[in-house]
Amino acid sequence: MDLLSKGFDSLQFTDVAGAKFIFHHVTTYVFGIYIQLKATVEEYDLLFNLIGNLTELFNQGVVIIREINIPDYNPDLSASAIGNKKLLKEFCNYHQYNNVYNTNGWYLDFVISDFNCITNKSIDSLLTEDPHHPTLYINLSLRVTRLRLFKSKKYHDKQ
Repeated sequence: MDLLSKGFDSLQFTDVAGAKFIFHHVTTYVFGIYIQLKATVEEYDLLFNLIGNLTELFNQGVVIIREINIPDYNPDLSASAIGNKKLLKEFCNYHQYNNVYNTNGWYLDFVISDFNCITNKSIDSLLTEDPHHPTLYINLSLRVTRLRLFKSKKYHDKQ
């Protein structure tokens, strides 16, 4: 998916990387998002609107891993960015699956998906771990549906 043609190049303080995976005829999109501390509420609004407008994601598996840098995140905040985040989650049926706190007792990294994920603190980090952003291990439970590529017929033996 070409994110630049979808308007993501207009984000000034946000980096987005996306990948599409197909496993057993199941398509899953994974996005890694880094939002800088200096991002404005308008930047958050734009990001959530851009994600919400990705029609390719409808009826697909989606995982969004975000470093949001809102240390005092509270899901009940009335700020526009938080409100849009909640709308995006509700509209797309996404849920937040990261329950790993950092050293300050905050969630700075979110794992948001439309299917079940199990998120734990990883014990095997490839790099030196930042205490504010613990290394996460994410186990995805992909929905695999049975795909019939041929017509089936029922045969009954008469005895």
